[in-house]
Amino acid sequence: GPGTEGAPAGASAPTPLLPFVWTGVRLHALGAGTLRVRLTRTDDAVAVSLADPAGQPVLSADGLVMRPVDPRRLAGLGQRSDALFTVDWTPVPLAAEPYAPGTAVALCHPGTAPTALPHTTAHADVDGLLKALDAGAAAPELLLLALPGDDAPDPVSATHRLTGWLLETVQRWLADERLARTRLVAVTSGAVATAAQAGTPALAQSAAWGLLRTVQTETPGRCLLLDTDDASAALLPRAVTTALALAEPQLVLRDGGAAVPRLTHAAPPADPARRVLDQDGTVLVTGGTGTLGALIARHLVTEHGVRHLVLAGRRGEAA
Repeated sequence: GPGTEGAPAGASAPTPLLPFVWTGVRLHALGAGTLRVRLTRTDDAVAVSLADPAGQPVLSADGLVMRPVDPRRLAGLGQRSDALFTVDWTPVPLAAEPYAPGTAVALCHPGTAPTALPHTTAHADVDGLLKALDAGAAAPELLLLALPGDDAPDPVSATHRLTGWLLETVQRWLADERLARTRLVAVTSGAVATAAQAGTPALAQSAAWGLLRTVQTETPGRCLLLDTDDASAALLPRAVTTALALAEPQLVLRDGGAAVPRLTHAAPPADPARRVLDQDGTVLVTGGTGTLGALIARHLVTEHGVRHLVLAGRRGEAA
């Protein structure tokens, strides 16, 4: 009855009950790795009290209203095709005209030839562009960056060199008020996979895409990402015009056509069988230095027999 303790809420109900409305939720403490949960039935809800092993309160809720759900709606929930999303590349028509000559300036990484970007005035580095502005040149509408592919035997060192140069270039572009209306267009080749089986051979350029995606988040509308293949490089000026006209922050060129990313429903796996982890392999846990990461790591060791883990976090050794 009201005010009594008994079986967990909904355990003996004729139909399953799911949490619906919370009221009076209060957080009292942080950092508890183990919780003791106490549920107290009221007239139409359940009061919740969470405490650590010493009995100190961690969280409490005055009421949790449960709502019945049809069991048929829960059947096969993990196999629903609309439960998971993926990125799909949707074709878009290319603009008929390229950007006008003289509106774009190219900055090329030391390993990239300036001729890779047509209809542009090229500078060897950002210093050359800034000196031209000091001499009275007008700020360009577009600043194109040509990023080289992975031709170094060590992809790690190649990635550090490329992203280091890119970070310095982007920071100087953002810091100069004369370039406040200049849009940055980063041109890569093979940095993103447009199909599951395509792969991403240009690993350093993939890292550059990740860096520039952050730039896009922090400075909306000021940065474009274009990825091409060898058969489509001549279409870059039209691709830039297309991305600007459609307000698309990312665009790829493949086999002479353009495509943009869209979220779509992922198809359920053909074989839902549980994957057996290789005990001699290594498991990477991203965000693994926090509370949830520690719980996942312990679960992998105790339940799956994993013996080698890499716990990665944003704070690195400071975590």
